[in-house]
Amino acid sequence: MSSFTGADLIADALAQLEVEHVFAIVSIHNMPILDAINRLGKSKIIDVRHEQAGTHAADGYARASGKLGGYDRLYRSWYFQHGDGPL
Repeated sequence: MSSFTGADLIADALAQLEVEHVFAIVSIHNMPILDAINRLGKSKIIDVRHEQAGTHAADGYARASGKLGGYDRLYRSWYFQHGDGPL
């Protein structure tokens, strides 16, 4: 019997919202979520190297495609200051 985790719930919600691309900085904090997204296979993960780059990439993708672009912002609190500027 397999277990359904919170990460699976997030991956499933992204699939239901038809999010095709998730921009993220892979780290120990979000690996369960990214693993669940990979297992489900409905969204492609695009690794970015900076929080602002991820925010800009998701925003640019959404504007250019008209679709939702997800950005994983599951980090310690001081990281938020880097990604908030582009918002």
